[in-house]
Amino acid sequence: MKDKSRTIKIIGLILALMAGLGISSLLMRSGSSKDNAAAAGSYFCLTEGLPQAAVLAEDDALDVMTQILADQGEENVTLRLARKDQIDGDTFYRFTQLHQEYPVLGRSAVLTADSSGKLLAATGNITALTSTAPEKTIDTDQAAQKAANQAVQNDDIKDMVKSVPTELVWVPSSSHEAELCWNVAITSTENSLVNRSLFLSASNGKVLVDVNLNSYFSSSVTLPGVNGDTEITAEEVSQEGGGTYALYDDTRGIQLLELSAVTQFPSEEHRKKVSQSDSDPDAVTTMKNLELTYDFYQEVLGRSSWDGQGSRLTGLLLPFAADQASSNAGEYLAFTPGDETYTSGTGTALDTVAHEFAHSVMYSQHVFAEEAASGAFADTALGNAISEGYADVLGNLVEAYYDETVDPDWQLGEDSGHSKYSMKNPTESLIPDSKKKYYVASALDFDEDTEDGYRNAGILSYGAYLMWHGTSGEGYTAQETAITDISVLAKLWYRSLLYLHSDADFSQVADALTCASRDLVRQGLLTDAQVAGVQTVLGDSGISLYAAEK
Repeated sequence: MKDKSRTIKIIGLILALMAGLGISSLLMRSGSSKDNAAAAGSYFCLTEGLPQAAVLAEDDALDVMTQILADQGEENVTLRLARKDQIDGDTFYRFTQLHQEYPVLGRSAVLTADSSGKLLAATGNITALTSTAPEKTIDTDQAAQKAANQAVQNDDIKDMVKSVPTELVWVPSSSHEAELCWNVAITSTENSLVNRSLFLSASNGKVLVDVNLNSYFSSSVTLPGVNGDTEITAEEVSQEGGGTYALYDDTRGIQLLELSAVTQFPSEEHRKKVSQSDSDPDAVTTMKNLELTYDFYQEVLGRSSWDGQGSRLTGLLLPFAADQASSNAGEYLAFTPGDETYTSGTGTALDTVAHEFAHSVMYSQHVFAEEAASGAFADTALGNAISEGYADVLGNLVEAYYDETVDPDWQLGEDSGHSKYSMKNPTESLIPDSKKKYYVASALDFDEDTEDGYRNAGILSYGAYLMWHGTSGEGYTAQETAITDISVLAKLWYRSLLYLHSDADFSQVADALTCASRDLVRQGLLTDAQVAGVQTVLGDSGISLYAAEK
């Protein structure tokens, strides 16, 4: 659409940011998905019969995972270490599949070992590719120009953009075939909201995937200020710069920007120091919630910031009411002010802030990430149900951790004046509490009340509630199976996330939770009764009904 109005640009930003909520995808427990064959690899989850070799270093992990793949019939697969995460003495090695020296989008494998090097589990969605790289490809200049043209057209801007081809990657078109593509990064040279990641066919330049990332490259300004035990800097940004003020937490690397015009981030030269008291109460509360979420991941889960690398976290306070909140699947979390639905800004609800933070965590883990915004390789309804479910669970657990008394109804977002739904009784909001009641919309849109991915998030969140509340079965009482220690329940769900892949389905979530529960038993954090309770919940909720998903 060629409407140049600010309104259209504002709507475009919101849709781009909201796209981060749908970080999703597809796949199966043993073999590729029939319904989602576009990007599916062969899934496996192993906890027994693993190699006996000790894994104490990255090279050890690579050798062992290569051996495991060969045992699975995937001898001709090359892997590259993508990231390494540690929690409570255990190490998670995540690998990206390579083909002819280029990475394969969405294909990964995870190997877990304890502090002694003993293997705990191996999961993956790996399938060897048969495609060959084209003899002739467009060069980097051609790829950059085509991507820039696409970005300028989609963002409807006049200013110049910087287009940088970052690497060649394989984009799977089926289980064994893929197309080699240029991954091109698009950013603005005029500080407007342009930051896209495009995948263009290396042979003809056709754009296959176009993902909005919305980044901001101005360096932080450090000014003295104190807010409780946290050093925060407050400053004012002129209207010309596109906003009113910013808050900085230099200890954690968190910044909060309030924008008066979302077509442009405030520039450094437009900023000037003001007193802390001039900041809006909603902004201060949002900043505190960002800090609490950051601290929870650092202190309880052993994760430094959203990416595990201590990277900067930026909150954006948008100047108008629209939907709720969003993540761009990276550094940026956006929140809207109060309106007829919300009595205060959405960032004033700790569970909402932590929900969005969880989406960024998933993105950095390559879980529900690469295919999400494009829709070209993802079943967004299924993937959204899982990613939204995890975000709801982790968001609520962050809030519960800091509350002396846990909300018995497990409401979501209630501190901003409106609850999304009750995890205790999601069916009150027409949200299914079981995979057996999986909701299928007549048509997918971005309406949170009808889009089935969001509704089906209740399948996982209700399961988490039951794990906390406890269920009777297998000879145990509800009191015996209840995981009432919020930090332990959070470790269970966070660990399970580290086992997942970008095309996970509900059955893979069940596998991941099972692996994570075994880990926590070994560490003395869960009892046999609580593990039995987890399995009862997975069965009763239908999360583990693999046959139904095929």
